[in-house]
Order: sequence, then structure tokens, then C-alpha cells
Amino acid sequence: MHTRTKIIIVIVTLIIISGAVTVLLFKPWEEYIATSENEPQQQERRGNTAGNIANIGRVAQDGEWIYFSSLIHESIPGIPVSETTPLGHLRRKRVDGDESELLFLVPPLVPESINVMGDWLYFVTMDGIHRMRIDGSHKEMILGCADTQPYISRIFLAENWLIFTLAADIHSVRESNLYRMSIDGETQERISNINPASITVADGWIYYADRDKNQAVYRIRTDGTERMRLSNSEARGRIIVDDGWVYYSDFTDDISIFKIRIDGTEHQQVVARTSHEWTDAGFNIFDGWIYFSSYLSDGIYRIRTDGTDRQKISDGFGREISIIDDWIYYRPGYDTDIFSPLYRMRKDGTERGQVR
Repeated sequence: MHTRTKIIIVIVTLIIISGAVTVLLFKPWEEYIATSENEPQQQERRGNTAGNIANIGRVAQDGEWIYFSSLIHESIPGIPVSETTPLGHLRRKRVDGDESELLFLVPPLVPESINVMGDWLYFVTMDGIHRMRIDGSHKEMILGCADTQPYISRIFLAENWLIFTLAADIHSVRESNLYRMSIDGETQERISNINPASITVADGWIYYADRDKNQAVYRIRTDGTERMRLSNSEARGRIIVDDGWVYYSDFTDDISIFKIRIDGTEHQQVVARTSHEWTDAGFNIFDGWIYFSSYLSDGIYRIRTDGTDRQKISDGFGREISIIDDWIYYRPGYDTDIFSPLYRMRKDGTERGQVR
């Protein structure tokens, strides 16, 4: 009887141990799988928002500093200035400060596509892609255009790559190729043999309008793989990706703003316009709102990304709209007014003033 009791105790003990092991090994693994599936993916490192770069990219933020550029006609000792030779300058100022400091100055090239990552500031001018330290030191050109006269479009900095289109010259922009270059300038490669118009970069994908396909909207991996058509629309002007949607202006439908899912589904009109109201003045997206300007309506507007609650927030036309935190940065006037200064205002249209 004593032996049978020992055997029963051993069996029960083994069952208890087996159950405990099962709980320890399998239950946590199930919980780990569930946690992994629901865990948000790490956000892509960027040098500026895609919406700001799509709008020329003359404003960027890094911590407490705002970096901005414009063209000026001012007399600076040692640099001749004429009516046809403006000065392009890049400056920085503290977010809550009034005074700015000069980082880069060269006639007549205005810095665009300003990107900041780590201790480096990247930008493009007509003569190439530049980088320098965020304090303005260690200036260098990592891709020059002076010898062969190629034309570089806006540059998107995502992770460790600068992504841009490159044409033979400024007169051949309709025959561009898509390239990427490492942020140190050491590696440069063509991504794909395509002819993109507007491009944007988001989460490892390049979204673009294909000139050889009647401006249809496509996406392709930043390494040139998995090309996919999203829409047959004739996309012109800006393309911006926000919260799983691709936004673009469609010339086949009275130049309205449309959106489509990043997988090519749920094509929707967001902003309808008459054919004379919308031009390529650009639009930007921030925190659930689309900000845009209209020639005919002579104002800056915003509308929710679902197409509701359209509001006029400022009188006067504005272009190259960039958005940083609670501020809208823009240049007043039309495309012919290349010397219009940079202004900013709150997203509700208050506290308007020039950025100096």
C-alpha cells in the first residue's frame, strides 16, 4: 500500500510539473506573438516631413532650431549684387527666438530640400547636393552638377539614403531617372529605369507619378523592387503620403485633390475645385488637415482629410506651404515673385509675421 501511494504521488508530481512547464513555455510565447503583432513599427528616420519637402523644403526643424532659406537683394561686403544676381541664404533661429544666424550664402543659388539628421544639414541647390554641420561648419558638396550640368530635384532623406530624381539638365526634367545616395556621399545608384515626375518617400516606399504612363500613380521600394500601380489618374504637382493614404492633385477631374490607400484601394475625392481655381500652388498635410492655397479665392485654406470642415485661415495667396508644430510657413505672392520673403502664422491664421 505504501508503494502504491509513492507511485501515485510520483505520477501526480509529474503531471503538475508537466502542466507548469506547458504554461511557462507556451503561454508566454502566445502572449509574445500577440504583443509582437500589435506592437507599433519603429518610425522611419527622416530629415524633414515629406509634405515640407514636396513644397520645395525651404523650412526644417531639429529640436529647438528652425532652418530656413530664401532669396534676398541685400548689399553684403565682398559680394556684388545686381538686379539679376540675388543672394540665396540659409539661416537658423531658435524656435522661440527673434534673431537668426547665417549658415550658408551664395549668389544666386537658393537652398532647397533642407533635411536635418543628427549633426548634419543636407540641402540642394542648382549646383548640387550639399551637406554641412548644423552650426554651419564643415561645408562640402557630396554630389556636384557644375561639370555635367545635371539637374537634381528635391531630395528626401529617409534612414541612411538621400532619394532624388536626376535629369541631364534643367531643360530635360521630363526625362529624369530615380536615384539614391548614401548620406556620406560614398555610394550612388540608380533605383530603377523609370521616368518619375513628382515623388515622395514613406516607410521604405517611393510614391511617384510616371511620366511614361500618363502620370499614373505608382509605388516602388527604395531598393527598386516591387513596383505597383496604384491609380490611373493623371497626377500632377505634389504627392504626399499620410496615415496610410496617398494624396495627389488629379488633372483628369478638374484638378481636384484625391486620396487613395497605399495598396491602391478606396479612391476618393477630398477637395473639388473648378479648373481655374487650382494651380500647382501645392498643398501640405498635418495632423488630420490639408492646407492649401487658391489663386481665384485669394486665400490660404484648410480642410480635414475626410473632405469636411473647409476653413479660410488667411487672406492673400501663399505658396510653398511648410508646417512645423503649430506654425505654417509660406511665401506670399505668385510664382513670378521670386523674392517674396518667408512668412509664418499659427495654423488658425493668427500671429502672422515675416521670418528673418
